[in-house]
Amino acid sequence: MRIIVKNSSVFLQLTLLTIILFMGELAFPNRSHASEIWDFRHFQTPEGKSLARSRDIVEDSTGGIWVATWGGGVHYFNKTKWKNFTTNDGLPGDWVRCVEEDSSGTVWIGTGDGLGKVVRDKVVRVVPPPSMGLSLDNIYLLEKMNDGTIWIGDDQGNVLSFDEKKSEPWTVILDANISGQSRVDSLAEEEDGTIWVTLRDRHLLRFDGKSWHHTEVGGPAQWLGIGPRHAPNNTLLAVNRFDIPIFRKVDGEWVPFPDCGRQVYAVSMSPSGHYYAGTDYGAFRFIDGDWQQMDLGREVGRPEIDLFHFARDGSLWIGTREGLVHGSIPPWVKEQNHENETVIMKILYEEEGDGSLVGIDNRNHLTRRVGENWEPI
Repeated sequence: MRIIVKNSSVFLQLTLLTIILFMGELAFPNRSHASEIWDFRHFQTPEGKSLARSRDIVEDSTGGIWVATWGGGVHYFNKTKWKNFTTNDGLPGDWVRCVEEDSSGTVWIGTGDGLGKVVRDKVVRVVPPPSMGLSLDNIYLLEKMNDGTIWIGDDQGNVLSFDEKKSEPWTVILDANISGQSRVDSLAEEEDGTIWVTLRDRHLLRFDGKSWHHTEVGGPAQWLGIGPRHAPNNTLLAVNRFDIPIFRKVDGEWVPFPDCGRQVYAVSMSPSGHYYAGTDYGAFRFIDGDWQQMDLGREVGRPEIDLFHFARDGSLWIGTREGLVHGSIPPWVKEQNHENETVIMKILYEEEGDGSLVGIDNRNHLTRRVGENWEPI
């Protein structure tokens, strides 16, 4: 039998569509969870260079992304705008651990050589008043708290608060007498206002708004980590970065939590309420009572992960020891519905407010993701 196609343009369109669908099937096989719709790639500068180890990420009020890199300064990009802040721009040092935006939109930068903030595309060094006797030469932590203040932690176990609304904005929150001059490694703030700080080679500290209290989680711990940074009640996790066990705080008690079999360096929570763990061997997501390793793609592999940042546009940024990874929502994906045979062929956008995804199914109908399933609109 011979088939003759008289309209060559139609034939070409059908051929192109077939190729697109085939390539989409290869690149994005059936996936059962929204976390895996991202297409992960190493993020590069406009010159095509990868970033250095990415230690911290913050998204500012305009949607711009700031990345603290170890040895490469701070990178800023917002759509077509890009800038690399280094010591040439006033940065105290190019070895940067943390970055944060305060309530007024000012970006703060913590380096191994001191503290700075961005003013009119330049970095100005920031130091507390001499009367405090603290130079903040080696910054390990910057965090915007729920009350809008900025907390700064150094390698000597000091934590200071900066509140621009006060006539005397600097306040000592934690000093070396309490911390034993042990550096601040991580911080988390619960919904009820309780604040937790982990110190190198020391126990976990709890702050009730007035005083600090030492706490043990599963016995003495070394290099303890805690997260997510802003934790709803009964969601806080404590991890031992040199061991596997994980504990969760439930109704004031620390109870064992399923482990992912790897050393955990970072704990985050997605907008949908799922735990994400950055480990010494890639990324894990907690689903249905168990940790599942995420497929970051052949290009990214399974790097050591320092942090996650869930951006407002629905993408996922991952800071790794090999550089910055960006997970974007691709234009063509397939996802199998849990309850029926509906297949999602394309993600259109993420709705404002509840962050739910809207797409097109295999019957060419609009559909919205509700929980773990898709429902017709």
